[in-house]
Amino acid sequence: MDSRLKLPYINAVKNELAACLQSTQVNGNPMAPLTLTMLTLVVLDTLLQLAARQCNRARLAGPLPAAFAGVYTSAEYNKSTAYLGEGMALAQWEEIFDLILLAGFWLSGGFAWLDSGVRTMTLNPVLCGLLFFGVLSLAKTILGLPFTLYATFSIDARYGFNRTTPATFILDLFKGLVLTAVIGGVLGAVLLWALSRFGSGYWWLCWLILIVLTTLLQYLAPKVIMPLFNQFEPLEEGELKHSIEAYARSIQFPLKQILVMDGSRRSTKSNAFFTGFGKHRRIVLFDTLIDKHPPRELLAVLAHEMGHYKLRHTLKNMLLSYAYMGLILLGLALALDWPSLPAALGLAPSIHSSLLAVMILFTPLNRLLSTILNGYSRRNEYAADRFAAHTTRSPQDMIAALLRLARDNFSHLTPHPLWIWLTYSHPPLLERIQALEKTTQGFNPTANPHPSDSPAKAPPGHQVNPNK
Repeated sequence: MDSRLKLPYINAVKNELAACLQSTQVNGNPMAPLTLTMLTLVVLDTLLQLAARQCNRARLAGPLPAAFAGVYTSAEYNKSTAYLGEGMALAQWEEIFDLILLAGFWLSGGFAWLDSGVRTMTLNPVLCGLLFFGVLSLAKTILGLPFTLYATFSIDARYGFNRTTPATFILDLFKGLVLTAVIGGVLGAVLLWALSRFGSGYWWLCWLILIVLTTLLQYLAPKVIMPLFNQFEPLEEGELKHSIEAYARSIQFPLKQILVMDGSRRSTKSNAFFTGFGKHRRIVLFDTLIDKHPPRELLAVLAHEMGHYKLRHTLKNMLLSYAYMGLILLGLALALDWPSLPAALGLAPSIHSSLLAVMILFTPLNRLLSTILNGYSRRNEYAADRFAAHTTRSPQDMIAALLRLARDNFSHLTPHPLWIWLTYSHPPLLERIQALEKTTQGFNPTANPHPSDSPAKAPPGHQVNPNK
């Protein structure tokens, strides 16, 4: 596969920007400086994303890193990089398509056309806003379907990941649209009603209401929403369950239940996660994860996740998400008192037009904020790795689990630093392994107080080197 650095995607965006700038009309009116500024920021943000992704794609052209020589065969690594390259190329074309769609709809007066259409149906500010965003969301989903279908039934299928049938895909799509309409409708209605009833000065009240609703949603999701898409069964009695429960007790982790999810129904990729709050924490293991990893590796992975809870990363991330929500609402409150902002989209002042303008304006700002939050998240991942290594007294098990996950899920082994800085919430694999290897000194590899199988080893050929 030729993954040399090429720029057809960036050139395509430049051509689109040039075409946009040649037209000085927005909905029949001269383009205002604010319109040009907002559009330029969106284009520059897309260019940055495309350039970073292309740099990351170019890194696939190198040979298999020496550190992974015993983990991958040449054929496995070539297959992995080919899969990643195709996925990145598809993502680039989708980003270009999204930019052209947004710029074309914006500059042709599409937002104003949609706004006038929903206003002919109702003048109620809540219903008007819900219809406006509902149509935009539905259109975006439909127009993005070709990319999703190709990724699922072509790329994933050719590389052995996809197990989703067309019937399951259609049913998932239908359920997702209904849930989006219900949940998004409730949250949107509350926000629009509160702002229309109390005014922009009470944005903080909207913030508090949305915090309550989103927290409630996180509590209901594992009980009501997730079972609509997957089946969850209690983990059967045995060595794995007993070792997990014993470990949870040893670190005083409030574990209520261990569940197995039928992830293999849609994909061969594997994962694990936690749901619930306080004393109602549940561990969810993909059935594919159980099939591919011995109990000691599974325990190491779960110890890492429990580490996030014990180190209060989960709580801190929740608070950060609430703070980010408040920042968006503050921006919306300011936009409501700045009528020229929705006018830059060709829209008359309203709550939903101001919200759309803020969402577009937040796109480049979110890039900056996300890089900061991603850096914070990567630091937390290192801390959770150390927690798992110290509490299980077996860094080798965590290393083996990471290597197996990377090999089976086709992870990028040599990501570009720019792409890491922009998008990675987890450290690159090699850096995580090197950090874990530093913790091997002082550990007895056979000392593990929890029921488990024989000591796990890294995949054949990989030797842990504490001095790397």
